[in-house]
Amino acid sequence: HGVTRLLERSRERGVRFPSFTIWHCTTNLTSTDPARRALGVKQFAEGAEITARLGIPLAAIGSDWPPEWVGSYRAEYDHAPAADFHLPSHHEYENVWQGYVDAISQCAGIAARYGIRMGLEPRANSLVASADAFLRLAGAVQSEPLMCILDVMHCAFHREDAGIAIKKIGPRLALVQMAGTDGETLHHLPLRAGDPVVCSAVKALREIGFEGPVDVELYGMPAETVDDCYREACAILRAM
Repeated sequence: HGVTRLLERSRERGVRFPSFTIWHCTTNLTSTDPARRALGVKQFAEGAEITARLGIPLAAIGSDWPPEWVGSYRAEYDHAPAADFHLPSHHEYENVWQGYVDAISQCAGIAARYGIRMGLEPRANSLVASADAFLRLAGAVQSEPLMCILDVMHCAFHREDAGIAIKKIGPRLALVQMAGTDGETLHHLPLRAGDPVVCSAVKALREIGFEGPVDVELYGMPAETVDDCYREACAILRAM
């Protein structure tokens, strides 16, 4: 019933959805526990079915660090990546990485069966935290539906040039998330003209001929200012 109401409301308002986020499976998919990874795959499958019913082309998730190896999480926003985390050994890392590859492979297969794509977002302090890590995962999974969602704020936090990351990912880039950045925190700040991270990203998008959606992320904005911040961000991006 919720899906039906959302479809009706979107048609009334003329709204289209470029992606559907299935965030509750993200941490489970990175777990050291095979049963928990299997739960993550099940959760993704449920979300993929809803994504397809809504007629949305992209099911979006993020990467994370195995929860068993996390002491605390960052506080900038709900479900932010790890703050205090560790790695027991190289051997255990390789086991978890292979388990993650297997889980993402299953999810990509599910996406293919529903005729949609699967977008994975590299995030700070996660198994997949950069363009290179995403490409390593994509090379291991070898599935056409697996795409990348790039958040320029996470690039800034990791000192990864957003423009270079975009060019590396190239045709596997499904969606770009724009926000103001400070390079020190995981806050999605209001977009400002001249932000070097955003400028680098926009320049690279033009150079590769990217035609996919660009999101403006406005986490933590006061309700009374969020609309103005969104309009200003759109004007800044159009002017670049």
